[in-house]
Amino acid sequence: MGGRSPAHGEFKNVQNVQFILREANAAAKDFLAHNSEKLRK
Repeated sequence: MGGRSPAHGEFKNVQNVQFILREANAAAKDFLAHNSEKLRK
């Protein structure tokens, strides 16, 4: 193992977190859009 291995794993974790946040953000936007449509009716 080199000294680079942990850093690479950390980078992968950051990418995963960013991906999860993006997914959650999109889901929240969909949810809010859906709810505001319901409220308008």
